[in-house]
Amino acid sequence: PETYVPYLLTGFQPGFLDADDAQNLADVSSYLHARLTSLGVTESSLLKPMLAYLEESAQGLFLFLRFVDQRLSDLAGAGQLTLDNLKKLPRGIAGVYDEYFSRLLEEGFQGRRDAYVALLGPVLVARQPLPVDVWQSALLNTGTFTLDAFEKGVNQAQQLLYIANNTVRVVHKSMSDWILDENLEEKARNNLKTAKTTSGCEHLSISPLEAHRVLGTFCDYHITSLLSESRGESIFTSGALQN
Repeated sequence: PETYVPYLLTGFQPGFLDADDAQNLADVSSYLHARLTSLGVTESSLLKPMLAYLEESAQGLFLFLRFVDQRLSDLAGAGQLTLDNLKKLPRGIAGVYDEYFSRLLEEGFQGRRDAYVALLGPVLVARQPLPVDVWQSALLNTGTFTLDAFEKGVNQAQQLLYIANNTVRVVHKSMSDWILDENLEEKARNNLKTAKTTSGCEHLSISPLEAHRVLGTFCDYHITSLLSESRGESIFTSGALQN
């Protein structure tokens, strides 16, 4: 857990970055100012309101800027980088996640929530990055995915998942916190800084129980096989034991 990290780094006198820290907010403002001017927004009467709007939307998070950066480039390239069009972008990191996960559910899985939960659930609750082979085996074991459907699902979710060294995890822990939040719908309704949802947050949220059920079924199968068949430990049994 993230609360354990500072303990491990005590000897190095770690600093803590607060999104609301004045220096951090100044850094966000400086970055946005440089980014907008590089995209051709130099007239003060245009730059100031656009800068103020993006600063408010970012809420001090460079992670938000990472997600919207390409959108800014696309708008500028089409000659449509205006305040009105900026207001069509998601507000805050919660708005970004709502948009991305809504698209995955509705376009990637045609509204099939069982496939959405099966693909993301094991990655969200695994104790460490999952080996891709273990992840694939877990999904095929549920009967929700064929190999072809699994590969298509991974392709649809590539902006949300980080796959490297044959392991998979979410791009950022805040994604897990957001999607596993059982009060997601209520927060989206009450938080004025959260963008209006598209498919409904009650469908986007995944309960930890749902996610653990998918991963647990896989773990139970491989641990039982290990005990009953006297086989040597494989990537699948070690993955099951670790999760």
